[in-house]
Parts: sequence; C-alpha cells; structure tokens
Amino acid sequence: MQILKNQMLSRNNLVICRKNVENADIFKFIRYASDNIHALDLEVNDNIIFTRHSLENQQITEMMIPVRGEISHFGGFEYKPCFKLINAVTIRHEGGIGKIGSTEKKLTDYISECHLEPVTAPYYVVVRGDEKSAEDCIIDIYIGINYNIL
Repeated sequence: MQILKNQMLSRNNLVICRKNVENADIFKFIRYASDNIHALDLEVNDNIIFTRHSLENQQITEMMIPVRGEISHFGGFEYKPCFKLINAVTIRHEGGIGKIGSTEKKLTDYISECHLEPVTAPYYVVVRGDEKSAEDCIIDIYIGINYNIL
C-alpha cells in the first residue's frame, strides 16, 4: 500500500448528516443520506466523505455529501459551503469495510515512524462501495498533518 504525503482534500456545497453508526452499517447510512438528498431535489456530485467524532461517550459519524443544486432547505441536515483539508497523508483501503482498521493503522504507524504530528481525525473518502459490495470497497483515508516546524 502506497502512502502519499502533502495531499489536499477539498469539496464545496456540502450537506452534513450526523448519526451514531457502526462500521458494518456505514453503507446503509450512505444510502439513507443519499436518498434524503434526492428528496431535497439535490444531486450527489462527488465522492462522499465521512469522519468520526466522540460525543458524550458515543462515536458519531459525520457524513459530508457534496451536492449539485441550490440548497434552500435542509430537511434536518446541515449545510457547509466548503471543506478543505491540506497537508494530509493518505492511504487507499481496498477490501471489506470491516478491515479498514488495519489500513488505518498502517497510516498511523507511518505518521509515528516519520515523527509527523496529526492535527485531524481520519477522513474517509468513499471511492467505491455500497450495501451490496461492502466486502469490495475502495476508501481513501486522509489525516491532516501539522506543517509547522517549531
């Protein structure tokens, strides 16, 4: 697996959806969010990004969905005009969603070995995957790195 440095991840016009979701159900959550996006007369126009946050002893998954169309109402979602992650290291996970932790560990081990300082949680970009192909997905993992040398 190749690890790339100095990468950037940028998306505009995002609808944000948050929910407590396990890894095994991530593609169900993507389907749920996508279906609701279509109900708002919007079109998903790029790869979906998700990350995880700890909130009151729960792991909350935040889904960022880039859309085409004018966002006039949110239907329980939030809106973010722009997301930009700069100076990130990234690795590509290919295989089952249940094994994504081992790919992520390779990336965090690399960060540690190179004495880099992570400044973000991992962000996951779904390149390929759905409920039917959860064992054959492609997800790029990005972690933002501090670019200051003090």
